[in-house]
Amino acid sequence: MRNLILISSILVAGCSPSKNDRDRATYNGENLVALSKEIDGKADDAIEAKLTVERYFAMVANESYDTAWKMWDNEGKAWGGDATSLAAFYQRYESFSPEIGEPSEIKTLDGRHFIHVEVKAVGKMKANKRDIALSGKMMLQRNADMQNGSDWFIGGMDLRGS
Repeated sequence: MRNLILISSILVAGCSPSKNDRDRATYNGENLVALSKEIDGKADDAIEAKLTVERYFAMVANESYDTAWKMWDNEGKAWGGDATSLAAFYQRYESFSPEIGEPSEIKTLDGRHFIHVEVKAVGKMKANKRDIALSGKMMLQRNADMQNGSDWFIGGMDLRGS
């Protein structure tokens, strides 16, 4: 069975981390250094996109749903609801462990930059204790005239159960 939700014409799925996962899901300068080494050779803008995805899941892990919601494009509206609905969506899950993959090349269309970042996750549903495995991509976007900054916003997420 797939765990999906339709948001702005893009399928979205996700889950909330367990308390132990929350403790490991911090974002700091050390993570940035390790990530920079991991993506050696990618443009800084692609690294920033990947870091945006990492920050998003760190906010979800820390139950900072207002901050996570604001990371969605159009002042959070790309999520399709408010911060309360984002929290309710993720709180359906007992545990969640994301693995953030590589970013794609940046594409430009109609004055906007777009990039996809691969995501895989495993977790457990609260209601039925069922294990889940999700994989897919997060789409990020920003104005094309913004360069070398952390101004990426989440435009959509397509994670599907396997």
